[in-house]
Amino acid sequence: MRRNGPRILRKAVLGCASLLLIALANCRSRPEPEIPFHAGDARTTSTGRPNFPQTPLQPYRANAVLHSPEGGGDGFGSAVAVGGHVLVVAAPSAAGGGAVWVFDAFAPLKPPVRLQPPAGMDCAGFGASVSVSGQGVFVAVGAPQAKIEDFEQAGRVLLWRRDGDQWKFVDSLNAEPPVEDGMLGTTVAVSENVLVAGAPKADLGSRIDAGVVVAWKRELTGTWRYAQTLLPMSQNSGSVFGESIAICDDAGPPLVREVVIGAHAARSAKGTASGSVELFRETMGRWRPAPNTLFVGSKCEPLDHFGDSVASARGLVAIGAPGANLSIAADAGRAYVFRCDDGKNWAEDAVLDSPAPESGSNFGKLVAICANRVMVAAPEARTTSGRGRVFGYQREKTGNGNALAWRPLFELTSSSPASGGVFGMAVAATGELVVVTETAGDKAPSSVHIFQRADDALGVRLEPPADAPAPAPSPDAPAAPSQTVNSTENPTQPPASQGSV
Repeated sequence: MRRNGPRILRKAVLGCASLLLIALANCRSRPEPEIPFHAGDARTTSTGRPNFPQTPLQPYRANAVLHSPEGGGDGFGSAVAVGGHVLVVAAPSAAGGGAVWVFDAFAPLKPPVRLQPPAGMDCAGFGASVSVSGQGVFVAVGAPQAKIEDFEQAGRVLLWRRDGDQWKFVDSLNAEPPVEDGMLGTTVAVSENVLVAGAPKADLGSRIDAGVVVAWKRELTGTWRYAQTLLPMSQNSGSVFGESIAICDDAGPPLVREVVIGAHAARSAKGTASGSVELFRETMGRWRPAPNTLFVGSKCEPLDHFGDSVASARGLVAIGAPGANLSIAADAGRAYVFRCDDGKNWAEDAVLDSPAPESGSNFGKLVAICANRVMVAAPEARTTSGRGRVFGYQREKTGNGNALAWRPLFELTSSSPASGGVFGMAVAATGELVVVTETAGDKAPSSVHIFQRADDALGVRLEPPADAPAPAPSPDAPAAPSQTVNSTENPTQPPASQGSV
C-alpha cells in the first residue's frame, strides 16, 4: 500500500490536470456569449433656440463628379464610404452579382479598382453596404442576402486589405452560428482593428426582427476573429437594431473605441417607432454598453424613427429622425447632436431643423460628420430640378456672448442637376471630404460628388447667376477656398482589373 499510494496520487493529479486543460480548451473555442444590457437615457439639455447673426447659406458645388465605369442602371452610388484617400462606391445592380469600385478620392480620374468576391461563393446582395477604415487599409462589403450553409438570407461580410497598390481579399465573415433571414451585412463599419455588421432582421426568440450586431476583432497575426454579438436593450419585435451603425476607433490618446447602433423602429418611452440609439465601448477586449448612453431625442414622438441614420466621431454623435413632425410641416424630419466632453458623460447638444423645412422632406434620413461639422441630408426636399438637399452645420459662437451652438452654415449642391434626380441618396464624410450620391431620372446614370475641404469652405463656391445680384458679404459667412479648384468629371472611366490600381 505504501508503494502504490504515491502512484495512485500521481494518477489522480494527472487526471485532474487533464480535465482542467480540456475545460480551458473548450472555453477558448466556444464563442463568447451574447450580452444583453440595461442603461438609462442620455442626459438632455434645453437651451432654447440660439440667436445667430442672420447670414444666408453659402452653396458649394463638388470638386469632382464620378460616374459608373460600366454605364448606368447598375445602382452606382447606392452606398458610399470614404477613409484616408480611399473612396468606395457600391453598384449592387451591376452585372455579375454587383460591383464595388475603389477610387482615389484625391485623384478621381485615376482608373478605379473593382472588388469581386471569390468565384463560387454566394454573395447575393453584394454591395448593399460598404465601409472603409479611417486610414484606408480595409474595405468591408455587405452581402445580406447570401445563403450560408442551409440558412437562407443569413448574410455575410467580405473583407479586403490594401497591400501597396494591390487590394487583396482577406476573408468572408458570418455570424456564428448563421442566423436565417437575419440579413447580416445590411450595414457594416470597419476600422483597422474592429469590424461590426448589422443583422437587423435577426429574431431573438419570439421577438421577430429585433436585430443584432456582430463584432469581429483583428488579432496580432492579422486574422479576424469573432468577438461578440451585441443585443439591443429593449429586444422589441420590429426594432431592427443594427439597421444603422457607425464606429469610432481613435487611437487617441486616450484610445477611444466605440460603436453607435440605431434601432429606428424601436419602441421607447417616447412611443411606438420613436426609435433609439445605443453606444457600446470596448473595454479590456469586451464590448460593453457605456453608462447612460441609450440616446433618445428630447423632442422625439411616435413614428419619428430616431436612429434611422447615425454618425460618430470622438466625443460627437449625430442622429437622424426623418419622420419627425414640425409645427409647420409633417414628416419634415430632424437631426440631433450629442456631445461628450469628459470621455464619460454624454448630453444632447443640439436639435437641428432644416433651414428650409417642408412636409415629407425626410431631413435627417442621412447624417455624416466632417471634422467639426455635421452634414444632414433631406433626400425628399424639393428643388427647382428634382429632389434632395444636403446641409452643413457647424458649432460656433452665437450672438449671446460666448455661447456655442450648431448653426446651418452652407448647402452642398449638384454641379449640373438632373431633371427628376435625387441629390443626397447616400452621404459619407471624413475630416477633409464629403461624398454625396445623386440619382438621375429617366434611367440616366447616377453620379457621386466629391467635396474637398479647403480652409473654411467645402468644395467650390457656387457663384450666383450673372443676372442675379450677389449676396452682401457677411463677417459670419464662410470664407472662400484659398485656391479655386476646377470641378472635374469622369464620364467614361475604363474599369481596372481587380487588385491593380
